[in-house]
Amino acid sequence: MVKALAIDGNSLLFRCYYATAKMLDYYHKNNLIPTNAILLMVSTIFKLLKNSYQYVFIAFDAHRKTFRNQIFSNYKMNRSKTPEDLIIQLGWVKKIISAMGIHHAAFDNYEADDLIGSFTKIMNDHNIVVDIYSSDKDLLQLITPLTNYHMFKVGLSKTILYTDNNFSSLFHGLKPNQVVDFKAIVGDSSDNFCGIKGIGPKTAVSLLQKYGSLNEIYQHISELSQKNQQILSCEENKKNCQICYQIAQIKNNLFSSESIDKFRKKKINSDEFNTIIDYLKIPSLRKYN
Repeated sequence: MVKALAIDGNSLLFRCYYATAKMLDYYHKNNLIPTNAILLMVSTIFKLLKNSYQYVFIAFDAHRKTFRNQIFSNYKMNRSKTPEDLIIQLGWVKKIISAMGIHHAAFDNYEADDLIGSFTKIMNDHNIVVDIYSSDKDLLQLITPLTNYHMFKVGLSKTILYTDNNFSSLFHGLKPNQVVDFKAIVGDSSDNFCGIKGIGPKTAVSLLQKYGSLNEIYQHISELSQKNQQILSCEENKKNCQICYQIAQIKNNLFSSESIDKFRKKKINSDEFNTIIDYLKIPSLRKYN
């Protein structure tokens, strides 16, 4: 079986950084480049590679603002600023990933989710099974019979595996193609948008199980309770949920003109890899080379 690995680089790096943040004092006191996140992230990637993936891709965010900010100016404006000690490590991580023979990318105006969605699409189109690793719930919409999602839950030690077969039992009895509809209705505080005020998760699930999609709910609005009719008919709520729907949808066409060979895992460049880790003073990574 041909398999592909997709990693949300920002998600993994952030988790590695905060899981090892106690080490930062050591780097500061000794005037060293911080490498706490680098060390754990690279180690984690090597462990994942043991599963014999022929295609590997690591996606990163380019900038905080994307096309979603053009749709909704306050999108993710509630997020805290990225620590400088983490920003420093991001550039080095990318250099190491390249030396490992792994393709990575970040596109202006898009998020890592959009790149992963696009990578998954071209892999699935070639009947290649994809394993996604992240902690972002938005990526649940990408699950198909050929795409599995490993969600980090407790640091990096525990993941929850979502598949096409078990998805409904893990996500409110819904299907992957209903994730966007669900989020459009209930909103997402982490992304700073509210959805439909007055409709909570329980009601949203009930409506989606009965009607299938947000559009179909509105097509059958006359069948709903008077209270829910009023809530859904509110112009502000209609506007908000449409905005949320657009924002929640992951793009899948960014690599439509690319050959899958671009993502084939290459051999590690030992000289380049060793030069970088020696410069950063993290010799423990040599065991992977």
